[in-house]
Amino acid sequence: MRYYFPVTSLYMKERRGLERFKLRHLAKVEVLASGEKQVFNLVTNNISANGAYFHMLHPISNDTRVRVTLTIASEFVKEITGFQMRLTVEGRVVRSEPTGMAIQFNEHQEIERVSIE
Repeated sequence: MRYYFPVTSLYMKERRGLERFKLRHLAKVEVLASGEKQVFNLVTNNISANGAYFHMLHPISNDTRVRVTLTIASEFVKEITGFQMRLTVEGRVVRSEPTGMAIQFNEHQEIERVSIE
């Protein structure tokens, strides 16, 4: 009798250290490389405390440094504070695929309150 075990459970370590959530947040992704300024208005596909995945027709190349500005439009946050939250964080593209890209955030981030209009 042969036993087959999923390779992922025995030999591959999960690279994500934090849980991902399937949340859609508006985001502005700005390329920080020298040269022509590139800014993309995107929506997160999933997000965690240290990264996010974005669907995109022409993803940014691996290892490209970016600045991501996320608008957190949570009804719960708005109800409690009267504000939306805007998070700005720098990071880099860690995976670029034909249908999207994963961005890993660094530890420097700015959070600001944005008035509800």
